[in-house]
This record gives sequence, structure tokens and C-alpha cells, in this order.
Amino acid sequence: MSRNPAPEIHRPPPPRTWALWWALGGVVVAVLLALMTGARVAGVAFAVHLGVLGAIRLALPAPGPLGISARSRLFDVAFLWLGAVGIALMALTADNL
Repeated sequence: MSRNPAPEIHRPPPPRTWALWWALGGVVVAVLLALMTGARVAGVAFAVHLGVLGAIRLALPAPGPLGISARSRLFDVAFLWLGAVGIALMALTADNL
């Protein structure tokens, strides 16, 4: 009677969740800045955060990190960068902030 070794089970690597937590941390920092300093500073900080997330999504290989990958790389980067530009423009040009 021969013993056959158990077949190897190939499990996919665990998802990279650091980007999800980093994205959430940026939102928390923006909210705290809004409470402590004002909406203009928080808006610019959040716009910078979105721009950095877009650069991270552009630079990392596929599949992208969990939390900032929704569609194709081009769509995600365009969405994050256009959102960053829009929020920065609104934060810098809005009156009474």
C-alpha cells in the first residue's frame, strides 16, 4: 500500500488591503481638518489625497490594490484625478469658506 501525498492546494494571495486603509485614513484626516481648520484646507487636502491615490493606482501592477480599484486602470486614474481637480477648484474658488 503506497501513500500518495496530499495534492497541493494553490490559494490566491490575500488581497492587498493597505490601500483601502490608506484611502479611509485620508478621508478621516480631511474630515478632521474640516472640523479644526475649515472647509478650504480640508478640500485641498482631500484633493491632494485623491491625486496621490490616482498615482498609486497608475503605478501598481494589476490587479490593483483593494479599495481603489473599481474598473480599468485608465478609468480609475481618470476618475480619481478628475475628482481631485474638481474638488481643488471648488475648494479654492468658492466664496464664504
